[in-house]
Amino acid sequence: MTWDLRGIELKLDEHTVSTILQHSISGRDLEKVFEHLDAGRILLVIDACNSGQALETDEKRRGPMNSKGLAQLAYEKGMYILTASQSYQAAQEISRIGHGLLTYALVVEGLGKGMADFEPRDGKIVIREWLDYASGRVPKIQLEELKQARAAGRSLSFGDGSRTRTVNSPSDGSDPTQHPKLFYRRELEGSIWIVSTPQ
Repeated sequence: MTWDLRGIELKLDEHTVSTILQHSISGRDLEKVFEHLDAGRILLVIDACNSGQALETDEKRRGPMNSKGLAQLAYEKGMYILTASQSYQAAQEISRIGHGLLTYALVVEGLGKGMADFEPRDGKIVIREWLDYASGRVPKIQLEELKQARAAGRSLSFGDGSRTRTVNSPSDGSDPTQHPKLFYRRELEGSIWIVSTPQ
């Protein structure tokens, strides 16, 4: 079977396709799970390669789209969704930090070190500042890793979902960094969702 992803042709045998289908969750699967869920607050974090596809629809406009899909459902239910990467982008893991970049930014730095308490710094991490922090921090962590590798005379390899390339510096004309995709409705909630109160 041959799939074409943004001009990158992938040839997969039937066993590989079968394995992918058995161990994956589609946007429709996620939509079914959340469609009948009656909860005041919902947060979905997808820390996986190509995870930004979960928020795509056939139509690229924001807001009430009058179409099916997880993005529409998220809008209707006021869900918070954070994906580790854009649609055709790998979710990076760096062995030195022991986590994927998104998990590290959310859990280790954001909550563990209290770094997500930044807008304003008031001893409370609310949902929007936590997710905004991680979303903005992921590419910065990757750039820091690239700079450290370059200073040590090493190069790092990052995958883009279909192939791996070696990046010697962030100034080589390409953008090798992982960029999470974040969705939440811009209206303010009636009550503040406090995620953590760091000490």
